[in-house]
Amino acid sequence: MLEHCLQWSFFVTALEPFLQVHCEGFAPEPFEQVRYAVVAAAVLVLFAVEVLVQPEPEVV
Repeated sequence: MLEHCLQWSFFVTALEPFLQVHCEGFAPEPFEQVRYAVVAAAVLVLFAVEVLVQPEPEVV
């Protein structure tokens, strides 16, 4: 459970620049936007892979 909380914390941290841009109406440099988009996409892919590859619970 703690592991998932830490991962979500990382996910929110990765999206923080997007939230800042939206809330403050400030647009970072184009290079920064691309970098943040790549980081956010990578995090989303990692989450999708983790969810799809979770081991099945053992039936006793």
